Amino acid sequence: MALDFINEDIELFNAMFKYEDNSELMDLTIEKYLIRFINYHFEIFKQSESVDEDFNKTMLKFLEEFNINTSNKNLFLMLIEEKKFLLEEIIKIGDKNTIKYNKLAYSYEKEKRLFDREIQKMKE
Repeated sequence: MALDFINEDIELFNAMFKYEDNSELMDLTIEKYLIRFINYHFEIFKQSESVDEDFNKTMLKFLEEFNINTSNKNLFLMLIEEKKFLLEEIIKIGDKNTIKYNKLAYSYEKEKRLFDREIQKMKE
């Protein structure tokens, strides 16, 4: 996790700037990052039979902090992937709403300017 900050992970830092004015999408992005972090370490946990015992204890303790049951690791991995996917979809919806808002603001400004021009012509 520290390396992602030191190396300025593109996905993480891009979202920090992109959603700085939208706290809901920022929270979702942070949660998505945390899920990605947990998933990465669970993949190591799942693939390696000789993972250091301290690593195993640390990961299990980390997961217990979030009240996550680690007895069924395959189900847990599937749930993490699904949650990650759903978070990405929610973030995309937020992005689309921002685009729609910008288009609406543009239309408003355009119509207002055109209206002001017509009023100005009528005054002359």
